[in-house]
Amino acid sequence: MFGASSHKYCLNPVISLKEVRQFEMEYHITLPEEYVFFLTKVGNGGAGPYYGLYSLEKLKCYNDANNPDNPVFIDNSLTLEKWQDTINAMDDCTDEEYDQIESRILSGALKIGTQGCTFGNLLMCQGSETGKIVYDDVDWFFDKPPFLTGMTFLDWYEQFFEEIAADHWVNFYGYKRLGTEEELMRDYDAAIDLEQKAKVLSSFFRLKKLNDKTVTWLMNMDERRFDAAKVRLLLQSDIIKGLTVFESLLTGKNIIAAVDSAFAIPASHKNTYYQCMLKLLYEENAVDKEQILYFLKDCSCKKAADLAAYAESQQINSKTRQTTIYVMESCDDMNKFI
Repeated sequence: MFGASSHKYCLNPVISLKEVRQFEMEYHITLPEEYVFFLTKVGNGGAGPYYGLYSLEKLKCYNDANNPDNPVFIDNSLTLEKWQDTINAMDDCTDEEYDQIESRILSGALKIGTQGCTFGNLLMCQGSETGKIVYDDVDWFFDKPPFLTGMTFLDWYEQFFEEIAADHWVNFYGYKRLGTEEELMRDYDAAIDLEQKAKVLSSFFRLKKLNDKTVTWLMNMDERRFDAAKVRLLLQSDIIKGLTVFESLLTGKNIIAAVDSAFAIPASHKNTYYQCMLKLLYEENAVDKEQILYFLKDCSCKKAADLAAYAESQQINSKTRQTTIYVMESCDDMNKFI
């Protein structure tokens, strides 16, 4: 399971309430009661979502003392405009100013674990999300404000292990809504706009295999915008039905969606579509040429000779040309073009 090697499903021994209160005093923060209960009755960090939970000692390594003079920044009133204005201010400032802005962003938040790389799990201790988990990325991307999971600490913790027990994927735990197949189908049908439907549909990717009723429901789903997701989900549970839908898209129903979903085709079936995808590569169309090239690379029947003319074309940009050459280099006949 993702991240389990770091905690080995073990919890650290609990700590005393006195130690928790001392931490709160030193860091000028009041911890949510659920979290206090966990530290003092369940475990002082260890097994948990992603790479697990930090112990109280590690919290001191990954968090600065909270500044009570700073208002809470991360809450449900945070607009994209306010976020972008804040991130813009970080672009051209001194190191000291950068640290001050970062401190304001994280006001009232406690980093209790990591997802790896720059992604962190925050427990909000102030504001509208008090007691709830928020995900952040300390690369502070302009268009990606912190993600509000809406889950309280204990819900977030307990449901993670429920997902594991149900043999669901947990790589993106917290980003996708939970629920059974029946619940998700009902929520999708009841959703009033495409954005809501897209969020519900993405939750099906938690499930390693869909039941027959869900497969039939997907086959009958006729929203063009979700054709690529439809193919990917079907391929997880019924390869024949997934390939049938893919072929209908590839032959004209929705070529862009076919290209977007082609990577999900099992390796044993990719050669079947080599010629069709190669033809799309050379045609003038709106499809993603990079995706086609990477699909061709995965085909065991690929030939550098099939791509040479495309690599020399004046109609492609330098990045696409580099990708084409990269794919050619993986072909058995590449020595003829050196």
